Amino acid sequence: MKDSNLFERPAEQVLNVEQVEHWLKQATESLACSSYDFDHFLTLSTQSKRALGDFSAQNLPSLMLTNVDYCRGVLFYLFIKHSDEQIKQSVADYYRFADPSEKISLLRSLYYLDESGEAVATAQRAARTNQVDEFSALAFDNPYPAAHFEDLNFNQLVLKSLFMGLDISRVLGLSKRLNPALSNMVFSYAIEQMNASRDVPASLWLAVIKQDLETANLSLSDKVYRYYSQKDPEHKQQMNGLNLI
Repeated sequence: MKDSNLFERPAEQVLNVEQVEHWLKQATESLACSSYDFDHFLTLSTQSKRALGDFSAQNLPSLMLTNVDYCRGVLFYLFIKHSDEQIKQSVADYYRFADPSEKISLLRSLYYLDESGEAVATAQRAARTNQVDEFSALAFDNPYPAAHFEDLNFNQLVLKSLFMGLDISRVLGLSKRLNPALSNMVFSYAIEQMNASRDVPASLWLAVIKQDLETANLSLSDKVYRYYSQKDPEHKQQMNGLNLI
């Protein structure tokens, strides 16, 4: 199949579902004609953004994917299905060669591509990035970390979100993954920021269970809750909702 016109659609044009599906059909046929060659998949992945634009996929609103995310995910799924590589290595290779946009697409789609969590090491590596968009693609509105991260890695992801000033209410599965270590890490961070007169996201309290606090933190809890509730009405509202004050 000739690909000369496959990527000509301008990114600023909003596409409907039929147009996205037509492009994806052409791309999947092209990938098949290459015998599911990894380099050809990378070509399709790289050029898809120019072809489709970075708009939400109208038929997938619940997955928080753009047209590009969705199409890259489908193409990568087909590559994995027809290649000899294990998904762990395939995800690692894609992440290594990907540009920032492709890394975001991969992380957003990873839960649907890697149901068993075999590629969790790549996701943990991604969690160490300081690029906010890439980190957010993994940390927020994404079931993968809660499903496959060990407590240590999950806790570090939540704490890093707070370090970056981000809203951890978007960490899916947070309430089910709460643990004493996380409560004390987050509460200690709140104390440090209080002592330095720095702000923290009001969603911080979603990661704290008072009953799990160690003695040193528990002894300061009333002071800390009072400080933040008086400092910021958003903190007060969050604490009231969690019955902390």
